[in-house]
Amino acid sequence: MKKLLFTAIILISAMIAHAQYSIVLKANVPGTLRHHASAFSINGLGYLGTGRTQSGGYLTDWWEYNPISDTWTQKANFPGGSRSHAVGFSIGNKGYIACGRNTAGYLNQLWEYDPGTDAWTQKPNFPGAAREHPVAVVLNAEGYVGTGRGASNYNDFYKYNPIPNTWTAIPNFPGTIRHHPSGFAIGNKMYIGTGHDFTNAMMADFYYYNSSTNTWTQIANIPGAGRVAAAGLNLYDKGLILWGGDDVGNSYTSYFRYDTLAQAWTPYTTFTGTPLWGSAFFVINNKGYVGSGTAGGSVQNEFYEITDLSVGIAENNVPAISVYPNPGNGIFNLEMSQFENLKMEFVDVYNVMGEKVFHQQISKSSNLQIDVSAYGKGIYFYSLKGENFSVRTGKLVVQ
Repeated sequence: MKKLLFTAIILISAMIAHAQYSIVLKANVPGTLRHHASAFSINGLGYLGTGRTQSGGYLTDWWEYNPISDTWTQKANFPGGSRSHAVGFSIGNKGYIACGRNTAGYLNQLWEYDPGTDAWTQKPNFPGAAREHPVAVVLNAEGYVGTGRGASNYNDFYKYNPIPNTWTAIPNFPGTIRHHPSGFAIGNKMYIGTGHDFTNAMMADFYYYNSSTNTWTQIANIPGAGRVAAAGLNLYDKGLILWGGDDVGNSYTSYFRYDTLAQAWTPYTTFTGTPLWGSAFFVINNKGYVGSGTAGGSVQNEFYEITDLSVGIAENNVPAISVYPNPGNGIFNLEMSQFENLKMEFVDVYNVMGEKVFHQQISKSSNLQIDVSAYGKGIYFYSLKGENFSVRTGKLVVQ
């Protein structure tokens, strides 16, 4: 059996210390001006809707964003009732909205959206108390939702797995009980911080949850003022905490990038547009999209595309990888002698739309079998992931 040898440049350290971001205005969020909308991305398209108006009303409209044409298309209204302050996330080719509030009070519902049918299905309720302002992060194809505010502030956390369609509790968030925090996921960790408590103290602290050890660890605070309602993004495996502000709707122009390898934040203060508080956000192909929200207490419909312009790569390991047979029938053997030395933890495989179709832990063995035969012919991309970084090493061709 012929082996195709690939030389993988391990993208570990790398980004230039003072990376530059391009933040460009795109087509405005359509419909009624809103803040605290929900959003997620699926199959290279963004989805945004619900939210609260300047006068305090709640919305149900739902929109699809195409980044290639920079256009919005209205979809069927969200059927779960008007709401705002909910969280959105996507797993595979489905999107989800959880919790929130409306005129009836706080909510604990979970709804699943199928873009193929433009239809929503109600799923098992979030198991904690009904709440608004939680935070949601997707980690290893599971949705994590926690913190928030209802009858009180909360620090409980749960993960939703769509395959058994169940929620499972994880250890409580260890910081001050809060709502309006921000977060992102990198590798096998999710990072959660900022927000405020019932005294309206603005938080700047941050923590990560390690899914392998089921534990929380505190990291350095963001190097700026504590804030609430900021956007949390993962661009090229660097965390980005964007804007946010104080408790009365004033938004900040500063934003912060977290490098998990260096375990350090880099602040940026050069943004000259309209910073957003209580915005909706998602990521498509390593570009961030942030829109709607408020600025100075006034509801906005600006929509921005965020691009990391610096992809300075440091080559510090060039191990030999053998993937065979490639092209193949969907079952591939991957051999690499340095899994253990490089502290690789798992391998993910994505289709050309960016959907994760395979996930497996990496043992100390140097051999691994990848099976994507159930997903049909085409091109796939495998990504070897370590404790604090992601290393994309090549493509797989299924004939």
